[in-house]
Amino acid sequence: MSRRKGGEQRVPAEALAGRGERYPDVKVVAQAVNGHPVDVLKETSAGAGLLVVGSRGRGDLTGLLLGSVSHSLLHHAHRPPRIGRVEPPAHR
Repeated sequence: MSRRKGGEQRVPAEALAGRGERYPDVKVVAQAVNGHPVDVLKETSAGAGLLVVGSRGRGDLTGLLLGSVSHSLLHHAHRPPRIGRVEPPAHR
């Protein structure tokens, strides 16, 4: 697993903007790394108190199902993950 540099950090930073002020007791670590998502998140979960991941869903019926990464983490992460639905951004 190798750390990435550049624009990859912009997306987590924008998504987390303002959260520190609203929830000062919650430590959030956002990092961009290379590797398969399941392997990277599984490794990261070993040192985490909570693993939070998103599930996009791709439609009415399939939106009720978990994606492959979320499903794998349910079975292999070192901590039980909290899987939340991520709404796509509104088109401008």
